[in-house]
Amino acid sequence: GFTSDMAREFRTYEKAIEYDRDEMELLQTTLEPGEKLPSHRVFVPALMQDNPHLDQRAYMQSLFQLDRVTREQMLRGDWSIQVTGRQRFYQAALNAFRPRPGICGEVRLSRDTFGAESVAFYPTPTGLIEVWSPPQPGRVYAASADTAEGKEMSDDEATSDPDYSTCHITDALTGEDCARFRGRISEAVFGEILCAMLRWYNSPFLTPEVKGGYGRATLNKLLDLGYPQVLIFNRHLMSELQGLPPYRGTVSYHDLGWNTSETNRQLMISLLDDAILKHTIEVYDALTLEELTHFCYNARGKAEAENGYHDDLVISRALNEVSRTFAKKLAPMRNRQAAAQLTG
Repeated sequence: GFTSDMAREFRTYEKAIEYDRDEMELLQTTLEPGEKLPSHRVFVPALMQDNPHLDQRAYMQSLFQLDRVTREQMLRGDWSIQVTGRQRFYQAALNAFRPRPGICGEVRLSRDTFGAESVAFYPTPTGLIEVWSPPQPGRVYAASADTAEGKEMSDDEATSDPDYSTCHITDALTGEDCARFRGRISEAVFGEILCAMLRWYNSPFLTPEVKGGYGRATLNKLLDLGYPQVLIFNRHLMSELQGLPPYRGTVSYHDLGWNTSETNRQLMISLLDDAILKHTIEVYDALTLEELTHFCYNARGKAEAENGYHDDLVISRALNEVSRTFAKKLAPMRNRQAAAQLTG
């Protein structure tokens, strides 16, 4: 128990309860005649300092593997802290994922005098790439990329919070997180890092967002470095996503990449929503889970990042579901190639 020198003054607090319309309609059916829904809840804060037997350093480290809402609830002892706005993704389904730390580092691509490529991963705490599962020979991966559309600067540069360039690489068959990139760098440098990651992960199918000049600049760098055009999403593949016959015509440079519109944005987010609800993917990245939690409907009904948060990782993870659709179609061909190499 607590000794007298450990005791401190405990207070109770009240917080207003906010009900969604659907919640209110459901709860109204449980009330007796004349009974009203509670307007406030009472809570007593319980902090880690209140437990003298707790390894506070280890506890803090474990908390920072959680999403921000859960972390604040645990850290401040305030379970009334919630996400504001109606969430796009079902929280109970998000709770089924178990984030865990990966290994941070850098991936570098080099060529010798004969043009042979080699890729190496260098672990470093400051690396912008986080790896949960390194590439395995013969394994089929799916990749996606979202290039930051310039800096969104506020009047006070010290408080500005620009977008990030992001990339996800997953196992095409299981949907497991394998690696994730998140950083604020130029489009050309992002293209170089992206190409190195792709080469490392057996040259997966890639869906890059190209809306505006920023994503197109990253794509140009990838093509300059020799990444195969056939492994990059093109707009004609949209028909296959919608269950129509494959396009058999010529694919031009201007067809390459995912050019986000209101319609296809909803499509890719729905693909991710379906994967989350059915748990056909595994999300290990705490930052991605945090963004998924704070991806909410605004007053106009559009799903976007809640104020103070980003959605770059949400978009990249949604694009990855597009990539998985086509990467899985490449799997039999990749398996035949791997078998031929073993027997050759």
